[in-house]
Amino acid sequence: MAKDGLSPLPPPEEVRVLIIEDNPLIAEMICEIATALGYVVCGTANDIQSAHKKLCSSNCDIVLLDIGLDREQKCPELADLLQELKVPFAFVTGYGHALDVRYEHVPLLRKPFTEEQLCGVLEQLVGDLPGARSTNA
Repeated sequence: MAKDGLSPLPPPEEVRVLIIEDNPLIAEMICEIATALGYVVCGTANDIQSAHKKLCSSNCDIVLLDIGLDREQKCPELADLLQELKVPFAFVTGYGHALDVRYEHVPLLRKPFTEEQLCGVLEQLVGDLPGARSTNA
C-alpha cells in the first residue's frame, strides 16, 4: 500500500486482458501490442458465444470489446454482463460513438488506433480496477 493509503496501480504484467474482437488481424495486433506493453492476454473471442464462455471461464481483469462484434446487436448484453461483474472494459469501434447513453462513461478506442492510444486506454482501465489508485489523483 502506498504512503497515502491508496493502492498503487498494478504493474501491467499482473493485469490480464481479454480481447473480444471479430477481426482476426485487429485481435492479433491488439494481442501483440498489449503483450509488448507487459500485459497478460488471457484470451481472445471473436463472437458472442465464445465471448460469454471466456468471460465465465477466464479470470480477466480488463476487457477490450468490439462494438461491431455481431450483426444481431448482442454486444450490449456483453457490456451489461461486464458491468454486472464489475470488470473494467473499453469499447473498440470503427464507429464514432458507444452503443447507448448508459455506456457514456466507458472508454472508447476508435479504429484505426495507434499503439499510444491503445496504451492510454489500457492504463485507464487499469486505473478503474477495484482498489487501484486513480490516475487522476
